[in-house]
Amino acid sequence: ALDMVASLAAPSAPVHRSTYMGLKQLFDRLRKHSKGNALGSDAEASLKVMLFGPDPGTEALRLLRADATVSAIEASPPLASALSADIQALLAVEKSLQVRDRLATAAAAGKR
Repeated sequence: ALDMVASLAAPSAPVHRSTYMGLKQLFDRLRKHSKGNALGSDAEASLKVMLFGPDPGTEALRLLRADATVSAIEASPPLASALSADIQALLAVEKSLQVRDRLATAAAAGKR
């Protein structure tokens, strides 16, 4: 299913919402039950497309994306370096203070 989402050129708002919420829940559970292992390169590439692909549009969806990003990095600290440039790029263009704060949390989580 995640590969299907990653292959969409312009996912709808409900697809974005479901994807971000599902990723956050998945990484929250992994954080509790794993040792912070790295993702495989294929999974990492798909994750980057889902998190940093098409702009979801609304602030609410961008907040969900930022939350999923924080959860991913907390569950798999090696992801921090892989996602760092993408997080910085989002921070540079994000207008919402709330979204910037959550993205900054993701950037900081990677430095711990």
